[in-house]
Amino acid sequence: MEIRIRAFADGSEIPKKYTCDGDNVSPEIELNLDPGYYMLLMNDPDAPSGTFTHWIIYNIPGETKLLKENIEKKPDLGVIMQGDNDFGHPGYGGPCPPRGHGYHHYHFNLYRTDKIIERLNPESVYSIVDKLQPVAHYMGIYKRD
Repeated sequence: MEIRIRAFADGSEIPKKYTCDGDNVSPEIELNLDPGYYMLLMNDPDAPSGTFTHWIIYNIPGETKLLKENIEKKPDLGVIMQGDNDFGHPGYGGPCPPRGHGYHHYHFNLYRTDKIIERLNPESVYSIVDKLQPVAHYMGIYKRD
């Protein structure tokens, strides 16, 4: 299983377009998955107050090949759902580290859930993923001077 973001290489800097300093839109994500259902989490473990959740998108069917750029910021996308991020809104919230705090690492972790799951928020999502291992990972960095 694999995830790929064409806008930036794994481990490299996230373009401004996908951050709070740009358009703050979700990047296009290519998926190569087995049958089942999946959840993608984007988080920043370098946040001053502890791990900050930027995106919870789940109930992704295994046959999904692409999460398009600029996914609408609403909870219900049909089968696919989005939980509230730590900004307090459903959908994607781009990197926005404190100015002068150096590079933060933004992890895109993909988890196999095997079944449709109910509405999630940052608190409830970790009760699920704490029991799972990521099946794919991608990482980008970003800093604000």
